[in-house]
Amino acid sequence: MTREIIKQAERLRNDTFDNWVKDVFPTWTPKVKALIAHNTQQSAMITELELKQIFKPIDDEAKKAGQVLLDVGLPWPVVGIYNTASEEWVYAEVQAELIDDEYYYYYQTEHEKDPRGWMPMPAI
Repeated sequence: MTREIIKQAERLRNDTFDNWVKDVFPTWTPKVKALIAHNTQQSAMITELELKQIFKPIDDEAKKAGQVLLDVGLPWPVVGIYNTASEEWVYAEVQAELIDDEYYYYYQTEHEKDPRGWMPMPAI
Protein backbone atom coordinates (compact mmCIF):
# COMPACT_ATOMS: atom_id res chain seq x y z
CA MET A 1 0.00 0.00 0.00
CA THR A 2 1.61 3.25 -1.11
CA ARG A 3 1.39 6.59 0.63
CA GLU A 4 -0.30 8.07 -2.49
CA ILE A 5 -3.13 5.51 -2.31
CA ILE A 6 -3.64 6.34 1.36
CA LYS A 7 -3.70 10.08 0.59
CA GLN A 8 -6.28 9.57 -2.18
CA ALA A 9 -8.47 7.49 0.12
CA GLU A 10 -8.20 10.13 2.87
CA ARG A 11 -9.17 12.94 0.48
CA LEU A 12 -12.19 10.99 -0.75
CA ARG A 13 -13.19 10.08 2.79
CA ASN A 14 -12.88 13.63 4.07
CA ASP A 15 -14.86 15.11 1.17
CA THR A 16 -17.80 12.74 1.62
CA PHE A 17 -17.76 12.62 5.43
CA ASP A 18 -17.69 16.36 6.28
CA ASN A 19 -21.40 17.05 5.79
CA TRP A 20 -22.45 14.01 7.80
CA VAL A 21 -20.32 14.99 10.79
CA LYS A 22 -21.75 18.53 10.86
CA ASP A 23 -25.26 17.14 11.38
CA VAL A 24 -24.47 14.33 13.82
CA PHE A 25 -22.68 16.31 16.55
CA PRO A 26 -24.32 19.77 16.55
CA THR A 27 -23.22 20.66 20.10
CA TRP A 28 -19.61 19.57 19.75
CA THR A 29 -16.85 21.81 18.51
CA PRO A 30 -15.77 21.37 14.89
CA LYS A 31 -12.30 20.25 16.01
CA VAL A 32 -13.72 17.40 18.16
CA LYS A 33 -16.04 16.37 15.36
CA ALA A 34 -13.17 16.29 12.90
CA LEU A 35 -10.97 14.21 15.22
CA ILE A 36 -13.72 11.64 15.83
CA ALA A 37 -14.53 11.42 12.15
CA HIS A 38 -10.90 11.14 11.15
CA ASN A 39 -10.08 8.38 13.65
CA THR A 40 -13.20 6.34 12.88
CA GLN A 41 -12.83 6.56 9.13
CA GLN A 42 -9.09 5.98 9.15
CA SER A 43 -9.47 2.79 11.20
CA ALA A 44 -12.18 1.48 8.90
CA MET A 45 -10.16 2.33 5.78
CA ILE A 46 -7.00 0.65 7.06
CA THR A 47 -8.92 -2.49 8.02
CA GLU A 48 -10.60 -2.66 4.62
CA LEU A 49 -7.32 -2.15 2.75
CA GLU A 50 -5.60 -4.85 4.84
CA LEU A 51 -8.39 -7.34 4.12
CA LYS A 52 -8.29 -6.55 0.40
CA GLN A 53 -4.60 -7.43 0.38
CA ILE A 54 -5.15 -10.71 2.24
CA PHE A 55 -8.31 -12.06 0.61
CA LYS A 56 -8.59 -12.81 -3.11
CA PRO A 57 -11.71 -11.91 -5.10
CA ILE A 58 -14.21 -14.78 -5.45
CA ASP A 59 -13.65 -16.70 -8.69
CA ASP A 60 -13.94 -20.22 -10.13
CA GLU A 61 -10.68 -21.23 -8.44
CA ALA A 62 -12.25 -20.49 -5.05
CA LYS A 63 -15.31 -22.59 -5.89
CA LYS A 64 -13.12 -25.59 -6.83
CA ALA A 65 -10.71 -25.29 -3.87
CA GLY A 66 -12.88 -27.15 -1.34
CA GLN A 67 -12.85 -25.71 2.17
CA VAL A 68 -11.52 -22.15 2.22
CA LEU A 69 -11.46 -19.15 4.54
CA LEU A 70 -14.12 -16.60 3.56
CA ASP A 71 -14.66 -12.92 4.27
CA VAL A 72 -18.45 -12.68 4.65
CA GLY A 73 -18.48 -9.34 6.45
CA LEU A 74 -17.98 -10.62 9.99
CA PRO A 75 -15.05 -9.29 12.04
CA TRP A 76 -13.27 -12.64 11.49
CA PRO A 77 -12.84 -15.09 8.61
CA VAL A 78 -15.04 -18.20 8.51
CA VAL A 79 -14.52 -21.69 7.08
CA GLY A 80 -16.73 -22.18 4.04
CA ILE A 81 -17.29 -24.34 0.99
CA TYR A 82 -19.13 -23.71 -2.27
CA ASN A 83 -22.37 -25.67 -2.68
CA THR A 84 -22.89 -26.24 -6.42
CA ALA A 85 -26.48 -27.48 -5.96
CA SER A 86 -27.67 -24.20 -4.40
CA GLU A 87 -24.99 -22.05 -6.11
CA GLU A 88 -24.03 -20.36 -2.85
CA TRP A 89 -21.36 -20.53 -0.19
CA VAL A 90 -22.04 -22.41 3.04
CA TYR A 91 -20.16 -21.58 6.23
CA ALA A 92 -20.27 -22.30 9.96
CA GLU A 93 -21.11 -19.41 12.26
CA VAL A 94 -20.66 -19.61 16.03
CA GLN A 95 -23.87 -19.09 18.02
CA ALA A 96 -24.43 -18.82 21.78
CA GLU A 97 -27.54 -19.41 23.83
CA LEU A 98 -28.01 -18.73 27.54
CA ILE A 99 -29.48 -21.80 29.28
CA ASP A 100 -29.76 -21.95 33.09
CA ASP A 101 -27.32 -19.03 33.50
CA GLU A 102 -24.65 -20.73 31.36
CA TYR A 103 -23.84 -20.20 27.72
CA TYR A 104 -24.28 -23.08 25.30
CA TYR A 105 -22.16 -22.64 22.16
CA TYR A 106 -22.83 -24.27 18.81
CA TYR A 107 -22.26 -23.80 15.10
CA GLN A 108 -25.07 -22.82 12.77
CA THR A 109 -24.92 -23.26 9.02
CA GLU A 110 -25.26 -19.99 7.13
CA HIS A 111 -25.46 -19.28 3.40
CA GLU A 112 -23.87 -16.47 1.41
CA LYS A 113 -24.34 -15.80 -2.31
CA ASP A 114 -21.63 -13.17 -2.64
CA PRO A 115 -18.77 -13.25 -0.09
CA ARG A 116 -16.24 -10.41 -0.21
CA GLY A 117 -13.18 -12.62 -0.69
CA TRP A 118 -11.44 -15.90 0.01
CA MET A 119 -8.08 -17.44 0.84
CA PRO A 120 -6.87 -21.05 0.86
CA MET A 121 -6.97 -22.92 4.15
CA PRO A 122 -3.57 -22.71 5.83
CA ALA A 123 -1.56 -25.93 6.09
CA ILE A 124 -1.00 -27.33 9.55
